[in-house]
Amino acid sequence: MKIASAGSLNLSLFFIRDYSLSFAVHVGTACCALSFVMALISARIKRNVLKRDRSKIYVEEIEASSNTLNEPQCQRKGKVVPLNDTISSEKTPVDDQVNVKDLCTLNQTYWILFSISVTLYGSIFPFLNISQELFQSKWFPNNPEYAALAMSIPDIVAVFAVPLFGLLLDNYGHQSEMMPAAAAFVAVSHILTGFTDTSPFITMTIIGFGYSLFASSLWSSVPLLVGTHQIGTAYGILFCGLNLSLSLFPIAISLIQGKVSQGDYFLIQIFFIVLSGISFLFGVGLCTTMTYKNQLNNSLSKQQSNFDFTVEN
Repeated sequence: MKIASAGSLNLSLFFIRDYSLSFAVHVGTACCALSFVMALISARIKRNVLKRDRSKIYVEEIEASSNTLNEPQCQRKGKVVPLNDTISSEKTPVDDQVNVKDLCTLNQTYWILFSISVTLYGSIFPFLNISQELFQSKWFPNNPEYAALAMSIPDIVAVFAVPLFGLLLDNYGHQSEMMPAAAAFVAVSHILTGFTDTSPFITMTIIGFGYSLFASSLWSSVPLLVGTHQIGTAYGILFCGLNLSLSLFPIAISLIQGKVSQGDYFLIQIFFIVLSGISFLFGVGLCTTMTYKNQLNNSLSKQQSNFDFTVEN
């Protein structure tokens, strides 16, 4: 996906310059049509896989129940289960279902993660929307190709950094500690862009690392913070929050632009710095909360083990 985003940012200007705007639009339309066809094929494949898996589970359940017809009870997974409950006990909650009732049961830690996502994504993607104009105004006048190249750097960095960060997080964990670190990367990039003449190729690389670190930490953290039956709801709310931030923050930016002179991006950079700073504070709060919960769980585990030892003696 990030390869496609980077390619779109750079190739669009090439098509417009060497061919025409309509040609670029036709290429985009062809890509959308190809994506639609691939989505239909993917849906068909998934449907066939689900049918096969359901048939396999159904056959296994029938075989398991038929093997115990002459027994009053059967042993399943180390637990004695009545015959009538043999099949029903195998059913588990479906993770990807969305339930509105779960809104009131999601814990505080999840809502902190939600707040980090809204503020940090709001300080990245709306900035990318205006970054080409900013770069042309401050660094690359009359050179939209260089501005587009700088704008695409976060996507290029994410292509390589997200899998690497994901591998490290899978092996070593510490997702909560990476949240404020990602926000700090983004805040530093905005500070350099707004108050220094640092090349946008450097600042956008920093944003790319911050975005990659956050994306790798965010999506793997959700199942760790909510119950199994709440995963679908948690992801759904998170996507709603992200789309809300991508809708509201550009409006706020346009209001700021309407009150300043053309080409003045100072207040806009202050806005993004404050937004990423708020995200950093939420990240620190998430780390503090997770540390406290881990210490509490370790303390309870030690008390339980001491209690068990006393009972045995």
